[in-house]
This record gives sequence, structure tokens and C-alpha cells, in this order.
Amino acid sequence: MKMKKLLGILLATIMVFSLFLTGCGTKEEKTETTTPTEGTKATEAPKAEEKDAVAEAPA
Repeated sequence: MKMKKLLGILLATIMVFSLFLTGCGTKEEKTETTTPTEGTKATEAPKAEEKDAVAEAPA
């Protein structure tokens, strides 16, 4: 019975300690590039005139 309690306390301590360790460390910042690569085509936002034409089109 004493061994089970000791094992339970040991496992609980290890789990709590592992939670603290997950917060440690360096965070990597992801930088996204918005420039198109070779072979791809950059898309532009539709102009105001095009937006109106699309909105007025019959369904």
C-alpha cells in the first residue's frame, strides 16, 4: 500500500514537472513571404469597378 502511494506521488510530480518544462524554450517566429515565387502568378485585389460589376451580375 505504501509503495502504491509513493508511486502515485512520484508520477504526479513528474507530470507537473513536465508541464513546467513545456513552457520553457525558445519560440520560433514564422515569417511568411508575400512575394510570388518563380512560376506562380501574384493575385491582385479586384478594383472597385470590378467589384460593382460582380455584385450587379444576375444570379
